[in-house]
Amino acid sequence: ERKDGMTLLLTVRIDDAIDRDMTALGYVGERRNKILAYLVSISRMMDEPLALLVIAKSSSGKSALLDTAARLTPPEDLLELTSISGQALNYMKDDDLDRKFVVIGETEGAANVEYHLRELLSKHRLTRITAWKDETANEHGGRLLTVRARIALATTATSRTGIHDENATRFFETRTDETTAQTERILDHIAWRMTGEGAEASGREFLIVRKHHAAQRCLRPAGLVIPYAKKIKFPARSMRSRRDYTKFLYLIKTIAFQRQHLHEAIRDKDGAAYIEADAEDYRIAYDLITGGVLANTMGDLTVEDRELDRVVRAYAEHEAKTRKLASLCDVAWTRRDAREVAGWSHKTVRRSVEHLLDYEFIETSRDVRYGQRHVYRFVDET
Repeated sequence: ERKDGMTLLLTVRIDDAIDRDMTALGYVGERRNKILAYLVSISRMMDEPLALLVIAKSSSGKSALLDTAARLTPPEDLLELTSISGQALNYMKDDDLDRKFVVIGETEGAANVEYHLRELLSKHRLTRITAWKDETANEHGGRLLTVRARIALATTATSRTGIHDENATRFFETRTDETTAQTERILDHIAWRMTGEGAEASGREFLIVRKHHAAQRCLRPAGLVIPYAKKIKFPARSMRSRRDYTKFLYLIKTIAFQRQHLHEAIRDKDGAAYIEADAEDYRIAYDLITGGVLANTMGDLTVEDRELDRVVRAYAEHEAKTRKLASLCDVAWTRRDAREVAGWSHKTVRRSVEHLLDYEFIETSRDVRYGQRHVYRFVDET
């Protein structure tokens, strides 16, 4: 087992190996999501673990993504939870939480402990004073409870609504692929698993799981530096960039940690060994966040919101020219129009339309041709 694990750790394109193995376990497509979820699990072993929030509508596969990443995590390092009661975390032992990959099925299951999780992600500890009373000795006082733990956290939600802003800024945010093409890939894979070839492949899945468990058990604590950190240019348009930039750098460190056996240890003047992140570590991190994760994580609008804005604007511009209107802002359109030009589901379009309304990219309008239906126009920003 250790030999198989080391073979994985010595794979130069380890991101390809992660993608391939998670596909073999049944999660097809969504390469970036799979690799990011896997690396969040790996980060549990580091001083500054990462957190992941997967947002998608029901039945889109968001739980399956985290289930697959959890499956590849050694059981002694995994904590899968459905819900958490209000004070439970305050009474946990350090060893119960420290260096664990904590997977919470839905954010609603952790609604009572949002603040506690935020403190664990930021400060890696919880402190609480509780009252005590000794009836026999007629004494009372306060007792300080402290839980110290570094956790990597992953959870899911159907929308951003209800997620505290202070919590959201601590997560990498990603979304599942809700396109027809992805649905076709999933259906094809389901059918394949019912064939003799698919059944045979399913019988070998335990070998993949065992290999990844062995590989992660071969990872050792290591000092990590990014020699090119000051050369990385990062968006600085908002204050949250400070936190997002830090997350990106820790993502690079996590990748270097995962690839530690491909790096030559360097010793400082005191003889302490450390690893320098290389160009391949940066490439993997860059590929992950530029596929929509950065936009989802940093922006108020999601990638889907911006894409809907783009395609419907193009539709409105075409209509304005065809009908000889003054501008695209004079074109009234409905959610049905948006569904047809985008090729998306009703729920996805409705969600993005609501976001565009909230941020005043569009406005509701009246048009007698559409009766009582919701009609929208783009806001004139001139």
